[in-house]
Amino acid sequence: MKSVDAKNHKLIVDGKDIPGFMGAMTMPYNSGKDEDLTKISAGDQIQADVVVGDGPTHLESIKLAGQPKTKSK
Repeated sequence: MKSVDAKNHKLIVDGKDIPGFMGAMTMPYNSGKDEDLTKISAGDQIQADVVVGDGPTHLESIKLAGQPKTKSK
């Protein structure tokens, strides 16, 4: 994940390929209203559901999926 704006329920995700939906790309997402974004931060690896439908595309069921990526020395 690139950045988190918990107050405004927004994040920028460096996402992997979602077969049949979209290729890998970095893009902004809104989060569901009930998501607690204070527990994640830039650099964390997350897992989430991409919700598409009647309203705007957003992320729900956001959770940590592993250790933050660290830069190689």
